[in-house]
Amino acid sequence: MSVSMPEREATASESTDRPKVLIHQPIKSIPWSYDVERRIFGDAGVEMVEPADDAADDAALPDAEVVIACDTLTGDQIRSIKRPVGIVAYSVGMDYIDQKVAAERGIPIWNCPTHNSEEVSDHAVTLLLAANKRLVEFANEAAQGNWDIYTRPSLRRIHRMRGTTVGFVGMGRIGHKIARKLHGFGVRAIAYDPYITYTPDPWIDLVSLDDVLTTSNFIICAASLTDTSRGLLDDDAWAKVNGVYGFVNISRGGVVVESGLKKALDEGRVGFAALDVRSPEPPDASNDLLTGRPDVLLTQHIAASSIESLQDIHTEAASQVLALLRQAGRLPAV
Repeated sequence: MSVSMPEREATASESTDRPKVLIHQPIKSIPWSYDVERRIFGDAGVEMVEPADDAADDAALPDAEVVIACDTLTGDQIRSIKRPVGIVAYSVGMDYIDQKVAAERGIPIWNCPTHNSEEVSDHAVTLLLAANKRLVEFANEAAQGNWDIYTRPSLRRIHRMRGTTVGFVGMGRIGHKIARKLHGFGVRAIAYDPYITYTPDPWIDLVSLDDVLTTSNFIICAASLTDTSRGLLDDDAWAKVNGVYGFVNISRGGVVVESGLKKALDEGRVGFAALDVRSPEPPDASNDLLTGRPDVLLTQHIAASSIESLQDIHTEAASQVLALLRQAGRLPAV
């Protein structure tokens, strides 16, 4: 059946009134598709824009009601949005979005907080156990057929987990998951987190940062990178650490001042560091204080990676966008 002209005009009008979502700086460095988000948005009557290049991205920003930020979103870019509903960080961390400008304009920033929390907490436990057991060192020797390792000093630096105190810098969703997974090893958990006054796990004690630094056997950094946490573990903080078996960071490299960590490792006040994150990433080869050290275990910011987490981020990001649009009245409530 043919469609009359008035019906065609109405359809066009409805199309232009659909909420618009921009995929800002879409991922191109690895094979990636936003087909799942496109399908979810299409079913909800939302238009998704995936720009082909930076020029198209900048041109689409003013008319976007929700921006899914996959990379840096500057203050000037945020100011260019005409009628913003919200911003969704395509990750757990939000440090690549100018939060100050967003707050000035009253734009909420939401993240994707749950899609990889199992993976990151698993990775933290893996780094802690692998580094404590010097697993990489001895596995590499075994791969070369070398079994003459029983006089190695590093074999005498392995500690039993049971009965140790694991101190956390940051006790949010991921910190709690790490602590719960380590609980089965019989460790005591203490945590510094200025944003919480209560934890549902009675065996986690909330303490001061100094207590974490001075009484922990192992320290795990699980803090979000914010203006207040950037450089939190600085030279002064590391100067308070003595006799710590090991340090693990799965949060953001910017929380740690690496010069202080290096000095603590050099002086034997920290036995090892196991880091998934650095600042910058990748490290500057001309000023890299930690790569290549036998007491440092490094991975390439891969803690969040799994088949399932890469699947889940599509649906979580889309759900956050739809929730923002419904909250603003741009979509009907469900």
